[in-house]
Amino acid sequence: MTLQVFFKGFTTVSAVQLRIHEPTIYAPVVDTIPINLSNNQFTYTTSIQNKTVHAQLTWNYGSKKGYRYFLLQEGDNVVSLGFVNGKIQFRKNQSAIDSLQKKFDKLQGISLQPTILNQRLKLATANPTNFASLLELAHSSRYVHMISADSMIMMLSKLDNSLQQSPLGVELKAAVERRKLTYRKSIFPSVMFENEAGNIVDIRSYPNQHYLIAFGATWCGPCKALLPKAKAIASEYPAQQLNVIYINLDDDKVKWKQMINDFGISNWIHLTDTVKMNKSPITKQFSIAAIPQYMLVDASWNILYNSMQDQDGDLDKVSGLLKKIFGR
Repeated sequence: MTLQVFFKGFTTVSAVQLRIHEPTIYAPVVDTIPINLSNNQFTYTTSIQNKTVHAQLTWNYGSKKGYRYFLLQEGDNVVSLGFVNGKIQFRKNQSAIDSLQKKFDKLQGISLQPTILNQRLKLATANPTNFASLLELAHSSRYVHMISADSMIMMLSKLDNSLQQSPLGVELKAAVERRKLTYRKSIFPSVMFENEAGNIVDIRSYPNQHYLIAFGATWCGPCKALLPKAKAIASEYPAQQLNVIYINLDDDKVKWKQMINDFGISNWIHLTDTVKMNKSPITKQFSIAAIPQYMLVDASWNILYNSMQDQDGDLDKVSGLLKKIFGR
């Protein structure tokens, strides 16, 4: 892939950066390259091993910032862009993508306003042949507490078949289908983690009983904020009835063990991933886009509850479910 960018008519563009993406929904960046301008232009050539679907160019222009996505085909690409008096000019088909992207950008506040998210998704399905619509579905798929897997699959099916069969479309559908594997009535799979002693263990090697399984990380503020509530729920039941398996999605073992000590949860079962969350095959397997995330399994490892599917950010629903299970 060769990207040629030239600037014409002004000389104040700075901090240009290229982000190359692969079709992995929750860890999309293959590489991030700072670009040094020479005579207001640059040419960047790279060989990409994985199938890529798009890149993102960002830049500073005076006090303003801008970014644009670029659709990449398999094989060789030459993408020529021109900045003329502060306005970007695109190669063929890019202008339609950019025009729709600007409409998405005007609809802000996804994480706080479900109605805005619905407007963005409606706009995406109303433009079924535009690559920006597929990008929007991929970005919005992270908000699993707002969009069910079935709804996302339905919206994806409304896009043009060429977008559905693109690397990003195929990966998006696969990621959403994987999310359904952790929904109620599914069976929690065998997964290998490292325990506090440094041994690699299968999570299902622990005695058969009810477990509240938590996915979190030491750097995650909401994860730490919810720990006292999880601790209070677990304290209502003997360990033989209910125990907590806390899975740390990070590679910093020092902070992990410090967190266990700071929150007084050494009586829980603690497991950790050995890589950071955005590089973890575990997060891909479980389609974990956001943490904390809690699941409740029974003695046969049937999933009875998923905090994302049940939209239970404060764990009140799982608390009520446990009371029914154990007759409280």
